[in-house]
Order: sequence, then structure tokens, then C-alpha cells
Amino acid sequence: MKKIMIYIIIFAIILNGAIVFATPATNDIENHWSQRFVEWAINEAYLMERDEEGDFRPNENITRGDFITALNNLLYYRKLFDDIDIAEFTYDVPYKDVSVDDVVFYSVIDLYNYINFHTNTGIVFEDVFQGETLNVAKYITRKEAMLLARAVTTPPIFTKEIEFSDLDENSIHADKIYELINNGIINGYGDNTLRLYRNLTRAETAVILKRVYEDMHYLVHDYLSFKQISKSLLTNMIVSSYVEDDLITSLSRQRFINAAITLDYIKFVGHIPFQERHLYDMDAIGTLWDLRKEEFEDVIGINYYLIAHSENMEADRKIQLIRESLQHLSLTLPADVQGLFRFLEIAEKHIPKDEIISFIESFYFSSEASETKFKAGIYMTEYYFENGSIENALFIYDELLGFDNNIDRTIKLIRNFAVLKNEHLGKEETVNILKAIWNSKKETEMYELHKKDIDGIFTGLLKQLLLQTDESLVTPDF
Repeated sequence: MKKIMIYIIIFAIILNGAIVFATPATNDIENHWSQRFVEWAINEAYLMERDEEGDFRPNENITRGDFITALNNLLYYRKLFDDIDIAEFTYDVPYKDVSVDDVVFYSVIDLYNYINFHTNTGIVFEDVFQGETLNVAKYITRKEAMLLARAVTTPPIFTKEIEFSDLDENSIHADKIYELINNGIINGYGDNTLRLYRNLTRAETAVILKRVYEDMHYLVHDYLSFKQISKSLLTNMIVSSYVEDDLITSLSRQRFINAAITLDYIKFVGHIPFQERHLYDMDAIGTLWDLRKEEFEDVIGINYYLIAHSENMEADRKIQLIRESLQHLSLTLPADVQGLFRFLEIAEKHIPKDEIISFIESFYFSSEASETKFKAGIYMTEYYFENGSIENALFIYDELLGFDNNIDRTIKLIRNFAVLKNEHLGKEETVNILKAIWNSKKETEMYELHKKDIDGIFTGLLKQLLLQTDESLVTPDF
């Protein structure tokens, strides 16, 4: 009986312990104004910790060492150290009270190196903590935390006319604090003060970390590189140019579609099961040659499948069919070419790309706005960019931006347009142009539907442009 009681007691202790571990007490942040920020910092980003009792103590002050550690953890969480050569680091910091035995030693070293040697904000670590000692156990002030936060974030895009009674605009790094405010990372108090020398609380730390994390998005994602759009437009749809749908062509078109589907099926699956063969054209190549003899108008579609699937066709014959198709595109101006990039992909394997471009240009400048013209324009601009013809690419982009209404493609177009403008005109003029386009987009129905996406691309582009210039290109937000 005694053994049974012992086992019951042990089981109760283990069970009780498990409950404590599984649901740590967090009563001190429930319904606290910072709750969602604290929960993010603890449970998602793992930047801060609870105490042994499971409490966060949101209203208590945070030490310099703990704030430095949390901010340094955020740099790792955002993977901002990944591209930094460890050989560029120095362990020689100008503080007598910092030693390798300190718990926060490596956090101090990392953050010191990142701010002093890998950012261009004009803030250095010694500006924040002056003197011969760092005093990591001392509570950090709001001003010190603000400067550290600004040292690892991006510049604001717009400035607002704001003043605070306790911040002298002429004091050192006052402009950096205003930049942090304009970035939405900190706010003042209702009495028009910043209370710069008040100690920072743990709750305020969690809020700052979350907002810095969001701003760091523009440091880790690439906005200023030209991206190929044609690859995203490459589909598995059958290759076919539009044919007028009268009775005769309808029958011919159905024969063509059945042959094309058959050949695509064989290409992707390898064979057609015996029990399904009645659904397909088992002499698809023969059908396509017959359609050519009958002068069926879908020249591009027929030729594509003959080139792609006629095993014994000689190279010269393939080149002949490709040129015939390109000439048909540039002279006949079909209303639509489905699978255009599939055709162009196979064409590039047999004839020079500059020859293809001459036909594509002829089609583009002769046709009305359409999906096929859009794709032709994309193909041309990518060729121009590859060959350094930035002005030609920009000429086409001015039109492409006007008639595409697909949000995903619009975002890609805006990015590439900004890259081209930056290479052609430089950063300052590109910033002004992008701001003007952004304002014009705000008047459109697309903006009402996709505000977050549109604001995101312009914000990313402008911030990365500002990061790459020595001069301030920030303009007032009227």
C-alpha cells in the first residue's frame, strides 16, 4: 500500500510539474497594452524571456545589456549577419568593463561591429554609449534605445513636420531620432515630449523590436534587381494563334486542338494508355501536316508542334518553320497567341535571338493593346536589358505600365521599371519619379483593392534607393 501511495505522489508531482512547464504564467501581460508585441518577442522571435516564475514584468526597466542582447538576437533572427565576413570583426571595443567572461560579451561585440562597420546611418556605437565603461547592468534610456534602433534600420521615405519640446533640433543625432519617428518605430507622448532620458521599459522594448523587425524587411529582401517576367508567363497551355470561329475553321481548329493536346500529353506522361487512345489523335503529326496543306490559319500553333515533336525533321526545316511563324506573327498580327513564350523558347534553340527580336518588334509596334502585345513587350525589354539598351527598355515599359491590370504583374513591372530608371537617370531622379507614380496609383481602383501590395513595392524600392546614396533624398510629405 505504501508503494502505491508513493507512486501516486510521484505521478502527481510529475504531472503538476508538466502543467507548470506547458502553461507558464503570463498573467502580468494579459490585457496589457503591449501584449501582442510581448507575445511576439517571446514566443515567435525568441528575443526576450520570462523570469523563473513565468512573468515578463512589462513595466520594469530594461538594462543596457539586455536591450543590446535582444537587438542583437533580432539581427540574427533576420539573418543580417549571414553575408558578413567574420574576418571583418574586431574584438577591440573601447570599454574597460567589457570582458569575455560577461554573459552579454558576444552580443556587445556583434552589435558594435554591425553598427560601426556594416551600416551607413552616421551613428556609431560610441555615440550611443560614451565614456570608458559600458555599464551593461545600468538601465538603458529611451534615447540610447532610439539611436541603436535607428542604427540598424532604413531611412524614412517621407518626413512630417513634427517638433518635440524636449528635443533640440540642433543637438547631435536629433535628425536620426526624427528619422526613427518618421519611420513609425517610436512615437512621442501626448504632451508633445519624447522623454529621452527616461528609462526604457521591457514592454516598450518589445514594441520597438517588433517595429524594427518589420522595417528590416527592406534590408533582407531584394528590390533593386531586374527580374525576368517572361518565366512567370511561361505556361503549359497549348501553343495556338487565334483563328476566326466559322464553321470550316471550327472543325479544323478542333482537329488541331486534339492533335496538340495529344502531343503535349505524350510529352509530359510518356505514352497514352491503350484504353484511352480513342480520346486522342494517334496520328497527331500526320494531322498537323494535313492542316498545313489545307492552309489552316493557325500557322504558329501547327509549326510549333511539328518542330517540337517531329523526330526526323532536319534542322534547316525547323529554322524555316520558325521564320515562317515569326513572319506570320509580324505581318498577320493575330489577335491572340496562346503559349507565346513556349514558342519563343523553342525558337531560341534554332535561330539567333536578335533575329527573333526583329519580328517581335514588328508585331509589337503594329498591333493594338492585347495580352499578346504585353507578352511581346516583356520579351523585348528583357532582351534590351540583357544587351544594355536601357532607353529602349524604358520606352516599352512606359506603355506596359499603362495597360496591364494584373496586380502580380504590375508589381513586377514597377520593380523592373525602377531598376531601369535608376540605371538610366540615377537615384535622385528615380526617387522623384517613383513618388509621382505612387501618387498616381493611389487614384486607381487597383490601389483600393491592393493597397498593401502597391505600398509595399514602392516602399521597398524607395528605401533601398535611399540606402544606396550618400545624400538625403527624403522629401516632405505634404
